[in-house]
Amino acid sequence: MSPAEKVDLVLIGSGPHNLTLASFLTQTDPSWASRLAVIDPSGRWLAQWDRQMAAQEIVHLRSSSVHHPDPDPLALRKFAPGRSLEFYPPYALPGVGVFREFCEHVITRRGLKERVFQGRVSDLVPDSGGWNVVLSNGEALKARAAVLALGGGSPSIPNFALPWIEEGRRDLSLLHSDEVDLGALPPGEERVVIVGSGLTAGHLALGALKRGYQVALLARRTPVFKLFDAAPGWIGPKYMTQFHAQSDWKKRRRMILRARGRGAMTEEVRDLLAPYRRSGQLVWKARCPVSKLERSGRGWEVVCGRKTFTAGKVWLCTGTQIDLHGLGFLERVLADYPADWVDGLPILEESCRWPGVPLYLMGPLAGLRVGPVARNLPGARQAASRIVQALTGVRVPAN
Repeated sequence: MSPAEKVDLVLIGSGPHNLTLASFLTQTDPSWASRLAVIDPSGRWLAQWDRQMAAQEIVHLRSSSVHHPDPDPLALRKFAPGRSLEFYPPYALPGVGVFREFCEHVITRRGLKERVFQGRVSDLVPDSGGWNVVLSNGEALKARAAVLALGGGSPSIPNFALPWIEEGRRDLSLLHSDEVDLGALPPGEERVVIVGSGLTAGHLALGALKRGYQVALLARRTPVFKLFDAAPGWIGPKYMTQFHAQSDWKKRRRMILRARGRGAMTEEVRDLLAPYRRSGQLVWKARCPVSKLERSGRGWEVVCGRKTFTAGKVWLCTGTQIDLHGLGFLERVLADYPADWVDGLPILEESCRWPGVPLYLMGPLAGLRVGPVARNLPGARQAASRIVQALTGVRVPAN
């Protein structure tokens, strides 16, 4: 990429949300493929997604087969005739392999393969109604508009673990779930304590159990089991009509929290864990918040209620958080174009545009517009539809 390059649109992040937006844009006009630039540290599409799927040994997605980056909801099934075994019941959940192949097909067919450039955005400077996008290596490009899709965000570390991380005393035996790679985990017999009760905790527990480890799954509340993060009614008019009719932003925020709840495990993963629980290889403690974490020899002592677990490894499946104020390249935007916030979410324009500047947000930070599914693939389609209409005047339906 030339430092002097000018594009119509810069996409920050190369994950499924920005791929969905790029795909929807090229549906309106194929020339968009050459009019946009994607900036990501990896330099390729879906690098972080690939790493996460492999590291947690995820078999299939949690969204049904109609939710993917192509504007045609049936495109994935059309791409994979005769591969019904790679779509899992009860809602034809696509396997990771077929979904990734399909994404590569979309990338190639829509001319997007060479549009990802390796780099990190260090500053976003308003410039003549658009942006001067400065990269950490000193290069820059000009864009008429920008889209920010950051995925899950940074690890959320519970208070009991903060002293071991902030003081630099941590080693690879204490990891956030984002850092765990099951593929690099050798067989073993020691205990792994996993803090959390969501789907990620379940995936990592299965991976450790299959390799012979003893696992203690510690949950601060009663585990919740459901197939989707939010009910399917939050994708269409069943619930979204009421959501969009609600003009009180605080009530919208409460609707999102109620719809999603906290991290939930699928019944499928719960059932896969059941034999290990019956054999005693897995101990599952509910309503047992961890109160203390201490070093013990070469391992850890984890205090949960009146019980102390000794473990060789501790994995924190405690979620992630996105803090725009922690992104240095947005300091200027946040200072010069302040937005109203409701419990961590900005109030965006109808098109998911930041008030006053051509910056669009996708993912969880678009929640007050897109609803409870904003961070998932259905939400990527909803946000992409809004942004495409704002940029081109053409409506590409999300569903």
